[in-house]
Amino acid sequence: MSFLFIFFVWRRGDWRNWTKYYPTVLFMIVISLLENVITTNHHLWMMINSPSNTSTLANSLYVTFTTFPATVLLYLSNYPQKNHHKVCYMLLWVLIYSVLEYGFGLLEFYSYANGWSLGWSIIFNCFMFPILQLHHKNSLLAWLCSGIIILFIWFHFGFSFEVLKDTPWLALSGGCVATEQKTGISVVIYVF
Repeated sequence: MSFLFIFFVWRRGDWRNWTKYYPTVLFMIVISLLENVITTNHHLWMMINSPSNTSTLANSLYVTFTTFPATVLLYLSNYPQKNHHKVCYMLLWVLIYSVLEYGFGLLEFYSYANGWSLGWSIIFNCFMFPILQLHHKNSLLAWLCSGIIILFIWFHFGFSFEVLKDTPWLALSGGCVATEQKTGISVVIYVF
């Protein structure tokens, strides 16, 4: 799939002016990496039975650093100017991502857990593509909107700071996480 996105970027994307889109590419990469850290011990979805027979983490990193940058470049560089075309264009991208995920599900390359489903992915895609465009125009507002979505996902899908406790990502950085629940509110302490 990544090769297909890269091919389309080469044919239809404004790759000569990639620096215009670079901040939004980094934004999508950071959000994806954050998702990998947060969901390490509390998966919502994961790629399984990959044709490449690589680990879930390797698949996720591959998509993060190939498909997502290609998506941002292709999506933003062809973004229409007329308002009525913008909605159709965003819906087209939601459809592309949703159909690809549905196809991966049929091929049993995708697995859902902890209440997540294809329906939630479609809803997420409906937010993701407008936020990519928003980040291109107003990065601070896009970060704020993303934070709200992350908090919604955190609370709706049963995340807690306990799931971060044994996260290998934190062990790699030498940190540790401790939680305290004196007042019913979890407090995270991260030590470098």
